Amino acid sequence: MRAYVEAGPRAERTRRTLRACGVEIADALDGSAPVWLVRAGAWPAERPRAPMESATGRPLVALGRVREAPGGDAHDDTRAWDDAIATSGGDLAHCAGELPPIASAYLDARAAAMLVARTGAGATIDAALLDLMAHADLRVVRVPALDVHTDARLRVAEITTSFQQGGAERIVIALVHALRERGAAVLPVVLGRAMRRTFDAPAETLDLSAMRGDRPARTEALRGALVAYGADVVHAHLLDADDLARLASAEIPVVVTVHNARNGWPDGLASLRAGDAALLIACSREAEKDLRAADLPCPTRTVWNGIAPSAATASRRATRQAHAIPDDAVLLLSVANPRPQKRLHLLPSIARAVERRLGREAHVLVAGDASPAARASLDALTEAIATHGAAERTHLAGSIDDVASLYAAADVLVAPSAYEGLSLVHLEALSGGLPVVTTQVGGAAEIAHPAVHLVDREATAEDYAENVARALEDGRTGALPAGFTVARMASSYWGHLERVARMAAPRPAREGLLLVTNNLSTGGAQSSLRRLLVGLAARGVPVRAATLEERDDHPTPGLVALRAAGIEVLAAPMASAHDPGDTADAVAAFCDRAPPDALLFVNAICEHKVLLADRLYDVPIFDASPGEMYFASMERYFARPRPGLPYSSPRDYGARLAGAIVKYEGEATRARDALGAPVHVIPNGVPLDTARPRASRDDVLVLGTSARIAPQKKLEELLRALRSAAPSMPRFVMRIAGAPEHGAEDYAEGLRREAEGLPIEWLGETDDISAFLATLDLFVMVAEPAGCPNASLEAMAAGLPVVATDVGGASEQVVDGENGRLVARGDEEALSRALVDGACDRERLAVWGRAGRARAARLFDVERMIDDYARVLGVRVRAGARGA
Repeated sequence: MRAYVEAGPRAERTRRTLRACGVEIADALDGSAPVWLVRAGAWPAERPRAPMESATGRPLVALGRVREAPGGDAHDDTRAWDDAIATSGGDLAHCAGELPPIASAYLDARAAAMLVARTGAGATIDAALLDLMAHADLRVVRVPALDVHTDARLRVAEITTSFQQGGAERIVIALVHALRERGAAVLPVVLGRAMRRTFDAPAETLDLSAMRGDRPARTEALRGALVAYGADVVHAHLLDADDLARLASAEIPVVVTVHNARNGWPDGLASLRAGDAALLIACSREAEKDLRAADLPCPTRTVWNGIAPSAATASRRATRQAHAIPDDAVLLLSVANPRPQKRLHLLPSIARAVERRLGREAHVLVAGDASPAARASLDALTEAIATHGAAERTHLAGSIDDVASLYAAADVLVAPSAYEGLSLVHLEALSGGLPVVTTQVGGAAEIAHPAVHLVDREATAEDYAENVARALEDGRTGALPAGFTVARMASSYWGHLERVARMAAPRPAREGLLLVTNNLSTGGAQSSLRRLLVGLAARGVPVRAATLEERDDHPTPGLVALRAAGIEVLAAPMASAHDPGDTADAVAAFCDRAPPDALLFVNAICEHKVLLADRLYDVPIFDASPGEMYFASMERYFARPRPGLPYSSPRDYGARLAGAIVKYEGEATRARDALGAPVHVIPNGVPLDTARPRASRDDVLVLGTSARIAPQKKLEELLRALRSAAPSMPRFVMRIAGAPEHGAEDYAEGLRREAEGLPIEWLGETDDISAFLATLDLFVMVAEPAGCPNASLEAMAAGLPVVATDVGGASEQVVDGENGRLVARGDEEALSRALVDGACDRERLAVWGRAGRARAARLFDVERMIDDYARVLGVRVRAGARGA
């Protein structure tokens, strides 16, 4: 049996399930043989088989109805199919135009040829099929063996070893519920037997634990269940390497969450093979470091654990009375299933040290269910209790359902673990208002709450006691940090699972460049990126762009110009009107449609950059956001980073970059220190067309500058310097090209008032910068912050002398006394003197202008800039192509 699946959402689900059923997938619809048309996103409801030829001798079209999908699907109109079948008398030809959407249609060879003839006339397959059924003499019947399920939702299988009481198991259950609430269809699966008390399993859980002794048979049962479910992605927890390898054979992409430090990894995880997992997700950045250190052949990311707070059902006093704990005693709480890594045997000595430090009686309450494997840990704890004479002050509560009441009764949570991933108990304690004293292992430091007190893993009992005392003296109550909720956790997992499912579809080889920027409005950076894209396109490099703050219905001139040049530009959902996650997801989907050799950020919002760097683990990412504004924006963002996104510093972000690009040498060290990523220096470049002759003029000296009218351009400094210089200047005029930036209209009006009495011409926006420069004798630039300013480079290329403030990369453009004057930033008096010196010596201006053009040709040619970007980004240039 041969099937054809049109491209569309969830098409890979359809192809995968059809292959699993032994159906051959046709690459094209050619009409030479019978074919089964299956809509993208549909999958067989039972084992499919081709129908018999029609006894009437007419061409046959056999339809499968849409059945409700496992897990429910509000999009299936099964009742409409039931009605159509019931009223058709077995032949659906007469009601073809009234049928619900067709998701499954088998055409014999004659019907297939007729369909292809209709699609050849330009009709879609859907339209051609309806036309064929309505107007051709066909036998149209329903065949149950062709019935399918359809579902537009993401379909996830959450697989774990059991639902025994433990942190990882709680995460799985929370994700099942949260992903369902977000709109996914979720199949929970357990493969093994619980060794401790269990949580209640989520609805519709598939329990294969009875087959745990026969892994091959269990694997076959699981593969069959995943195919029948139409799973797009498998999310695995606590599975060993053998189970993961068996899962991978089902051809469904597998995401693996690693819930512990390396010491607690499942068997064989350290030797995971390529193809066994599409993505490894650690529960903390520290756990991810272990994954990276193991050099596994899979991308790695971090998603912090999250909890849903629960309220205590018993009072502090009632809980203490239930465990015979005095009201005035210091109560140290431990919530942990007894295992060697928890080091519960340290608790009695810690309690004794607390008593010595505070002069008060200290009790320990240990809550946690013990499996048979925990015997050694309990024996060690019992021995420590005896050694320290702590039997009356140590309370072993076993498994407790109402853990929140324990947090309400205790004074401090103490966690002396040797290693962790990211403890849910720490989060629960904080949520219950309790301070935490814990070893600095796993993600403890990442919680970053003032009520979390960290001790070294080898800390003494006195060290713990000192921190317990500090926690009590501080009086800081715990609170659940915003980044560690179930909702935040589920949102992050949703993005990763959705993308891994999307990546499973066949994709073209990576090629070209995707540039991401805020907008394509007027400005130096925007001019550079447009030159870069057009120049790379002229070299045969496929280039695309995505904007974060543009609207398709109100495009900027730069966006219009790029599209006119044949460059595709996505105007993503505007960052200012949408959640940044939605905007980043749209850009990621745009990237996946035609994967590039590299993605380049230029002047993009920091939060969106971090989101995309987190999501796009298979694309080399470079950040070329220039100058001091770049560092200032990072500082602002990381002062209050996005909750739940596990990046707390520029270096966390820099670890995801293939490289950073700065515009001048003086910035390279700062970028390396800030990001810790490889740094490349690529100055801007400008076209070096033949310089236009100076426009005819009288003896008036014409000064000029081009800049958006905005506070950071410091035009008020220029105006004050001009006013100071004016009495010593020959007759002059100052021309200012540039329009007010949005929101800077009041600033622009203030400049006009300040300029009253000076020979200033406000030209507004100019479309032809070279024509403007041809009217000048001297170019002046006062701006901060700055990277490698294009305005001064364009002036140099036009053969103009330049007077500039020493900001950013200006000193690498203007050599004082060689091609202009360079003055200290903010020194208006020095700027005034430089203007007078240049204005009073026309011959010197001519020498500076020639030297500036030569310097621009040597160092700042746009062709050199494009070559440098192609080399650093690793994009492939067509042989022999050059020039925009």
